[in-house]
Amino acid sequence: MKRSLFLLSLLALPILTAPAQAADLPSSIPLWEKGAPGFEARKDEPEKVETDGKGLFNVGSVH
Repeated sequence: MKRSLFLLSLLALPILTAPAQAADLPSSIPLWEKGAPGFEARKDEPEKVETDGKGLFNVGSVH
């Protein structure tokens, strides 16, 4: 009985923790007030963020 309860809890653990892994986009951390050196004119362009739905992010156009 204890062994089957232990195995059941091991199987349920990934299912219960999966929603905790799906998170919103990470917050932005500005490094330069006026934009990156050499790209000051593009500082107001938004970043392009692509997600695959599995928690992986591809962030482009970072200035």
